[in-house]
Amino acid sequence: MRGPLDQFKLSVVIPVYDEEATIEELIARVRRQPYDMELIAVDDGSRDDTPAILARLQSDIPELRVFPDRKSPPPNSSHV
Repeated sequence: MRGPLDQFKLSVVIPVYDEEATIEELIARVRRQPYDMELIAVDDGSRDDTPAILARLQSDIPELRVFPDRKSPPPNSSHV
């Protein structure tokens, strides 16, 4: 018998910024949850290897979508 959550897809939005040390484990933990889900990672201008890690994970994990936040200026930039 299917429960009420079986008919829905959970959207998990993960904001990331310089998370190279933690992003793989975080995504692995979220994926272990027993729900049909999509993962949406919004990278807020990471300056470390986070974008490369997300790109690699995205090619291996079909439910992962990665978006750079192009509206936010880089940290410590002037707002001219």
